[in-house]
Amino acid sequence: MSQVLWLWTFYRIGTGKTDRTLDLDSSVFTRYGSKEGAKKGYNPKKPGRPSHRPIFAILSGAKIVANLWLRSGEISCLTKIDHFMDETLAKLPSCIEITHVRADSGFHARKALSYFEGKGLKYAVYVRMDPRIQRAIASIGKWSPIDDPNREIADISYRALKWKKHRRGGSGKRAV
Repeated sequence: MSQVLWLWTFYRIGTGKTDRTLDLDSSVFTRYGSKEGAKKGYNPKKPGRPSHRPIFAILSGAKIVANLWLRSGEISCLTKIDHFMDETLAKLPSCIEITHVRADSGFHARKALSYFEGKGLKYAVYVRMDPRIQRAIASIGKWSPIDDPNREIADISYRALKWKKHRRGGSGKRAV
């Protein structure tokens, strides 16, 4: 029934071939008392408290939730990401052809990036600034100006410890 209602809503609001970007996000909902599926896991605001860890896929242009899984708190963003993405892409109407994915740092891992690459999706994934990435950014020699006169952008090639290959990355917002 939810698929029927979702499609009805989708066609009422309307979107078209212009909506090609899918935003992925995850969150942590702290739970109090006894809630089904709530388990202790990653919870930055209330460590040690039971929580749920949903994962969302949102059509960026229409701002419609394309898919949502409510998961227990001990689950990571990457758990069954391939199944989540397959389900999300399969349930979209034929007039939507996803070509780009944007995601938060929970998806900055070989498993998610390999999935996106395997499906031919271009992606932008936020990266936590660990010391290795900070050193890679510090070594960039050529920066290019962007619209904001106080900021520049640069490209780098980066290979994390467990990756089999380098991936191109962009670094922006360097104050001039």
